[in-house]
Amino acid sequence: MGKNLWWLAALGSATLLSAGCGAVPETAGTQASLQNSSATPSSRKAGSKAATGRFRAAGLDMLTMKTGWAWSPSQLLWTGDGGAYWQDVTPPNLPKDSQFIVSVVSASTAWAAVETTLSDKPPVAVYATTDHGQRWHQHLVQSDNGAAFASCLSATTGWIADNLAGASGTEAMVIQSPPDGGKTWAPLPSSFFPRMLAGNGHPLSNHPIPAYGDKSGMTWTSRSTGFISMTQGGRAALVRTVDGGQNWHSVSLPHASDQTLDTVVNAPQFFGHGRGLLAVQENTRNLVVYRTRDGGALWQEGAVLPWSWVGPDTVWSFSDGRHGLALRIRETTHGAINGAALYATADAGQTWEKLKASGVPLSQVRVLDMVSATAGYAVAPKNPDGLWKTANGGRTWTPVRTRQPS
Repeated sequence: MGKNLWWLAALGSATLLSAGCGAVPETAGTQASLQNSSATPSSRKAGSKAATGRFRAAGLDMLTMKTGWAWSPSQLLWTGDGGAYWQDVTPPNLPKDSQFIVSVVSASTAWAAVETTLSDKPPVAVYATTDHGQRWHQHLVQSDNGAAFASCLSATTGWIADNLAGASGTEAMVIQSPPDGGKTWAPLPSSFFPRMLAGNGHPLSNHPIPAYGDKSGMTWTSRSTGFISMTQGGRAALVRTVDGGQNWHSVSLPHASDQTLDTVVNAPQFFGHGRGLLAVQENTRNLVVYRTRDGGALWQEGAVLPWSWVGPDTVWSFSDGRHGLALRIRETTHGAINGAALYATADAGQTWEKLKASGVPLSQVRVLDMVSATAGYAVAPKNPDGLWKTANGGRTWTPVRTRQPS
C-alpha cells in the first residue's frame, strides 16, 4: 500500500524490468514530441478467467487485507477475498512482449500505460478502470519513447512521463497530462530541454525539470503538487512543483552530499496530512528513509540501516508515515544468498528493530506489502506457497491458500 509505480512486462517472454522505483532502461531520442494526442477513447473489457498456477507475483498493492492488485510478467490480477482467489484482469488483446506500468488509485481504480511494438515511435495506450479491471477505457498518447513513469489521482487525473536519453548523467523528461479527463494529452511546458523557446521567443518555463540527473520516479499528490526523484552525480536529489508542473525547484535532502555512486532513489510516498517518506538505498548497501510532515517542502533524515553486499533483492514497505518493514537479504561476493533479516520501524526510520520472524522463508521473499502497522503480505515467487500474511507486524506469518482453478 502507498506505492504508485511499477514496471511490468506483459504477455510474452519479456522479463520484468524493475519493481518499485529503481532504474529504468534508457531509450533513444533527443527531442520531445510537441503533438497532442487525439485518439478516440474506447472501452475494453477484460477477461473473467481466474489466474492459474503457482502465485508468482512480481508486485503487490493491497488496499485492505481483502482487496488489492498483483502482477506478474504476464498478468495483472485483482482479488477481493484476501488473495484466496485472483482474477486475471489484464487489459485484453495486448501485443506480445508489451511493457506496461501500473498506477493504483484504489481497490477499484487503476491505470495501465502500455507500450506497443507497432512502430519505431508507437503511441502509448493508456488504460483506466474504475471497476477493478472488469472494463478498461483506452486512450492513445503520442510519445517518442514510450512511458517510464505514471502517477494518477483518479480515473481521469494523472500523468505519464518519458525519459529521453542524453549525455552521461543527464536525461530530459517529458510529462504529459490530460486536461480534459483523458480524451487528449498534452506535454507540460516545463518538460523540455532547458531554455527551449516558445513561439514568442521566451522560455517555455523559467524553472524546467533539470536535465542533469538520472530520473528514477514521479509522484503527484494533487493537481498542483508533484515530485521527481533522481540521482545527480550519484547523490539523491528531489525536485518539486507547486503550480501544476509549470516550474520545478530543488528540495534539500540532508547529508545527500555524503552519498557516492550507486545510490537508488525511490519515488516519494505520501500518506495524508502532509506525511511522506522517501526511501534511498545508498551506495547499493545502506537504506536511509527521509521523512516530511509538511507535504514535501522540508525533509529529515532517518537512521542508516546498513546492508551487507545486497543487490536488487532489497525489499521494504511502509503502511503509513511511521510504520514499515525492511528486509535485508545477505549475499556473498559471488551473488549467493546466505541469510536474511527482517527489521521494523515505528518512527519513519529513525530507529529499527530486528524481528524474530517465523513462518516465512525470508531469504526467498521478494515483495513486502504492509496494509497497516500490524497487517500485511509477503511474496516469495519461487516458493510453492507463494503468498503469506502477517497480523502482528511481521513477527509471524501464515501461508495464504490461493485457489487455482483450472
